[in-house]
Amino acid sequence: DEAVSGAKLDRPALDRLRDQESEGSYQVVICLSPDRLARVYTFQVLLLEEFRQAGIQMVFVNQPPVSADPHSQLLFGIQGLFAEYARAVIAERMRRGRLHCARQGEIVNPQTPYGYSYLPQSGAEAGRWEINPSEASAVRQIYAWYTQSEPLTIQAITNRLNQGQMR
Repeated sequence: DEAVSGAKLDRPALDRLRDQESEGSYQVVICLSPDRLARVYTFQVLLLEEFRQAGIQMVFVNQPPVSADPHSQLLFGIQGLFAEYARAVIAERMRRGRLHCARQGEIVNPQTPYGYSYLPQSGAEAGRWEINPSEASAVRQIYAWYTQSEPLTIQAITNRLNQGQMR
């Protein structure tokens, strides 16, 4: 799942895999490592048990097979806990990095809102948003439709935009 956190169970590709599991579509799942399956140890255990009960073998490329052997279970558990810890550390570093950028007056949001362009910091001048003239007229029209005496609903505005009804 590209750009979807492994700390969640509701991921589109994982959902498809689990749906196909119940249909008997496959006998083996090959995964790079347990932390690619899930970043939360309890989710790893849950998914492995779900696959085991469905008769599906889970093969991890970067580690020996997980067996019922106590040593194998201990290693699997430690790796799962370290994956969960690494995810928490990365999240905290990202949070602190965003906070630092915000305190420096830098823009934190990686996506530029429609109607604006971001001009990055240059020299002593801080980064800033600037109105994008080619998109600004569309934004003004949307606000006009939304704030007129009988405002349009978001769905009506969407329909007008999709039909190319810009002035």
